[in-house]
Amino acid sequence: MTYKKLIAAGKTHLEKYPGQDPAPDPATLFSAGARWMSDRLNQLDGNHTPAFNPHINYTLYGSLKYGICLLGCGLSGWWLSKYSMLLTPLSILVFFLLEVNFLFLFPLLIDNSATPVRGSIRAVFKIGILKCVFTVIPIALFMVVGLFRKRETVRNWYIGCLAILIWYNDEVRNRI
Repeated sequence: MTYKKLIAAGKTHLEKYPGQDPAPDPATLFSAGARWMSDRLNQLDGNHTPAFNPHINYTLYGSLKYGICLLGCGLSGWWLSKYSMLLTPLSILVFFLLEVNFLFLFPLLIDNSATPVRGSIRAVFKIGILKCVFTVIPIALFMVVGLFRKRETVRNWYIGCLAILIWYNDEVRNRI
């Protein structure tokens, strides 16, 4: 699916199942987000998603994911700045090249995958890493732009997360 179709599907799903989306809390961001994703995956697949497992350390996985991405972004920015400050924005591309490998990490954790990191990387490579990057970047921009809205600042964030869940449910879940 294209990013436009995924975002549209995310909007449609959020309108169909408005529910109460949790307000982001930095202390429980990854575990609360995983619980929300689990609920949404249940809605997408007719309640066939395994019961939410609160014993998985979602914070560790989320910290690992974004720690690697931010480290790669920072190191590449530093290295590129040695050649020209004009090149440093390319470090954002490095962030996404790393981040896209973990694209399906949380849905795989929710589905109790024995190897969620490897499974996410494998799924991304089956789809195509460039296709994933060029699909994820517009979704990410859509999510970030929403944070600057005066009202419903996280609405786009939830739609973007739903877009990834829909992508996972429709194109990845049955392949693993």
